[in-house]
Amino acid sequence: MQPERATTEQGAALVFRAAVDLVGRLGLVTVLGAIATLAITRLLGPTGYGTYASAIATAALLGAAADLGFSLMLSRDAAGSPAAHRSMLRAAYEIAIAWAAVLTVILVALAFTADPGSDRGMVLLVLAPSMLFNGLNPARTFMVIARRTRLLVLIDVCVMTIQVGVSVLVAAQGLGPVAGRAPV
Repeated sequence: MQPERATTEQGAALVFRAAVDLVGRLGLVTVLGAIATLAITRLLGPTGYGTYASAIATAALLGAAADLGFSLMLSRDAAGSPAAHRSMLRAAYEIAIAWAAVLTVILVALAFTADPGSDRGMVLLVLAPSMLFNGLNPARTFMVIARRTRLLVLIDVCVMTIQVGVSVLVAAQGLGPVAGRAPV
């Protein structure tokens, strides 16, 4: 086998394994999310779940803005220069954490416009600290670039399993939509 062909085949195998890992992650996270949704819907009832879902949707929309293109830039630039990984990741963390802090302030402001004493306002306040964790998103990109997708899958599935378990247990205790979001 020619060296160039061997390199191409090895690269294709690495990409295939990463794709399988990431598709498996998506499947596992989707199943865990479905389990959580089914359990929490039954435990909170229609009104409680409506409040919960409304606040989650608001936080998800803000969370979608958290990346701000950092992962695309990091994957493009870091893939071409492995020696610069550490400095790029540090810079990406600094920017991403600052941006996540801005989004957290927006989420808190939305909680106060919804009345922080209401269930919706309290759920938004409980979700606010989790918005800061979006500042750690560059680590996910780095794991993909460094081909550590199995570790990424393991971390994501373990965290999601803990979140789902605690959320369902809290909702099962009858503590309402606010307490149901506390573990996130």
